[in-house]
Amino acid sequence: MNNYTLYGLNLASEILLPEVPKAEGSPDFTIEIADVKEPLNPLTQTALYRAGKNWFFLTVPNIVNILVTDGNKILVAPCPKADIQDVVTFILGPAILALLQQRGYFVLHANAVVNDDKLIVFSGRSGAGKSTLSAGFFKRGFKIFADDICIISQEIDGFFVQPGFTRLKLWADVLSELGEDIDMLHPVRAGLQKYNFETSTEFFNSKMRIRSIYFLSTHNKNEVELESINGIEKFNMVRLQGGLVRVQEACYSGEESFKFIMKLASNIEVKKLVRPQHRFSLNELVDIIEKDMKFV
Repeated sequence: MNNYTLYGLNLASEILLPEVPKAEGSPDFTIEIADVKEPLNPLTQTALYRAGKNWFFLTVPNIVNILVTDGNKILVAPCPKADIQDVVTFILGPAILALLQQRGYFVLHANAVVNDDKLIVFSGRSGAGKSTLSAGFFKRGFKIFADDICIISQEIDGFFVQPGFTRLKLWADVLSELGEDIDMLHPVRAGLQKYNFETSTEFFNSKMRIRSIYFLSTHNKNEVELESINGIEKFNMVRLQGGLVRVQEACYSGEESFKFIMKLASNIEVKKLVRPQHRFSLNELVDIIEKDMKFV
């Protein structure tokens, strides 16, 4: 077994995870190679996954089948000709996300960057520009605190985000715009024009308080708009970006999930940043958020 730490938890894995920091200590969960069978009677399902109260089953044709159970075990059955990097991508993505939700964590589909002691969180659907915006902040001297997954917990003095991956997953055209040579980078998956862009060799070692979230979206207008969100729209924005929403609802009781999101939405500022659908003006978006956060 190889020992690592991720999102504040120790893990032991039979599969090498080179981008995850190594660690010592008793594991909170394990990743094992095994034959897996899909449990019966799912509470929720999609084309790729099914989930019950204490289990999550992911099937990716020609790559891998994964069963996550009880928040403490990930069983992995790679397909015979699968690229191991593709397998690892799904372990560190939806499988880890499901395990964290089984353990009771609230998972936000978001990125986070940090400057000194201030954390900025960007959320939004896939393709909204979270990683691209994070790269723009990185180019201005910010550090990447978490990519794609933000684990949020409630403490006595507020809500906090656990440190996550400091690498970004960026498309080739974005990397080219940033002046990066894709020939020096590793693709996220074989045959995909999306690459792992390493911003640091070290993870952050402590959680940080979250005070605001910027939700990214697009519209058909020519200008960028920034507005504060309140009331039921604020609640729904947080809920709908809560990781694998259906899995989250299967893991929590509806009442537990509702109460946590209500408390989170009541204690942080939520803003919506809407950009033109036909263009992504990176410097303009970074300028607007920096000004709003009073960094400049």
